[in-house]
Amino acid sequence: MKPLHVLLDLDGLYLMGFSGKEAVQKDIADLHACFARFEDMLRITIITARPAAEVRPLIHLLPRTREEIHLTELGMVAYVAKRDKLVIHPAQQKFVSTCRAELIEKLGREFTLSYFDPMHGQFLPGRVALISLTPPIGISQTRYAELVNSFLESNGWMDMIARGGETVDILPKGWTKADALEWLETLYAKSGRPIDWSSAVWLADRQSDSSTADYVRFHGGRCACPANGDETYKEKVHELDGNVSGGNYHRGLAQALIWALEA
Repeated sequence: MKPLHVLLDLDGLYLMGFSGKEAVQKDIADLHACFARFEDMLRITIITARPAAEVRPLIHLLPRTREEIHLTELGMVAYVAKRDKLVIHPAQQKFVSTCRAELIEKLGREFTLSYFDPMHGQFLPGRVALISLTPPIGISQTRYAELVNSFLESNGWMDMIARGGETVDILPKGWTKADALEWLETLYAKSGRPIDWSSAVWLADRQSDSSTADYVRFHGGRCACPANGDETYKEKVHELDGNVSGGNYHRGLAQALIWALEA
């Protein structure tokens, strides 16, 4: 049997959440137990908005991740686990090398942002390409994204957009994880371990993951979603002949893996 290549959207599955250290440790333990049941049958690629610094601990705890290439910072940066190396997406290299520091400086002056003071909003550390912000107390992510977008437009950053979610992320307009998957395919091909899309499954649960689901299905892979997923995204998974599990979170993830392995 060919190993199942799991493309795991960590953010969508609410793993490594913001609910405290003990909850994070439980998330990791539950995730490890889930994957350990199928260890010999899996390859696991992590895809996340978080930086590599937050992904590295998972690489050491989860089975079948140390040999793989992972996508961090919404796919703008690849983490090659075996070599402990970061690779910036070719389309983002000019922005990172020439413009990112300037934009952070200007944002800091405009919004009085720091890395330490939540009363004035914060830059989230550890990123090398994506710019992630948390709003000051009393301002929602949606409203803060509107303010940042107004700033970007008025200062000529017309090719960038702020998007609100768990954080406010600044990224190129039109950028999706589907763009990142195309690059991931290239990286794996160069490594001599190409992606076999017929054995790939995309595990996610948010409406924003729909374009990635389309990409995976178009190339012959499958999609699955736990029961706690967005209703719109679950409809997308059904549309693509995927699987919506009966269980939530880790239980739903395990059920999705069984479905994919038996299909």
